[in-house]
Amino acid sequence: LVASSEGCNMALFLSRLERQVLAGFAICVVVMAVLHEVMQLKELAETIQTQILEDHYATLGIEAGANSAEITTAFRRATNQLNSKQKAETARAKVNVAYETLSNEALRSAYDKH
Repeated sequence: LVASSEGCNMALFLSRLERQVLAGFAICVVVMAVLHEVMQLKELAETIQTQILEDHYATLGIEAGANSAEITTAFRRATNQLNSKQKAETARAKVNVAYETLSNEALRSAYDKH
């Protein structure tokens, strides 16, 4: 109770202008926090959209009717072709997602529906 009453007493000593400045600052902090969250959600949405729209068959260089052995062979061939570390990291992620999606029958079926 003592701390809260001291805080109230301190607020009484602030001028109206000082209180308005503090309130404006508090609003700016809240707006910045909301904008930060919105930007993170936007980045997440772009990542998800890229993964959904990515053609996994083209990534692995196979036809839509490829069997499990062809998918595995194409995956190994694609990973062996990745040389540059900078390019390889992004490309390897795409190849891994394509392989994981197409090698799992349930995920492949869902992928083919879209």
